Amino acid sequence: MGERADDAKYMKTRAHYFRRDGTPIEDVLEWGRLFGDLDYRFVAQDTLPNGRWVATIWEGLNQAVMPDEPPLIFETTVFSQKKPLGHELEQHHSATEAEALLVHRQMTEKWK
Repeated sequence: MGERADDAKYMKTRAHYFRRDGTPIEDVLEWGRLFGDLDYRFVAQDTLPNGRWVATIWEGLNQAVMPDEPPLIFETTVFSQKKPLGHELEQHHSATEAEALLVHRQMTEKWK
């Protein structure tokens, strides 16, 4: 399955790193600085009464598989426990912070 010329051009020009507001980051060092800032990286986190931990973070790195998908730069994960970090029970990637917060609320309710 060959790559179409327009697909190759798209992949070369498409940004890979994005700020929380969805704007592209051109400098990987800027992405690294933001990623290292835990206040910037963590969007929401909740420890549930059953000990499970729901964490939504900004990754800033596009996790989209298909080139025509919007950049998926947020990740919500449900862990079996917070400390020591438990195994992953469910995970979802989101394109916007608003979507990520909605998914966070949905997963928190689902895994209570």
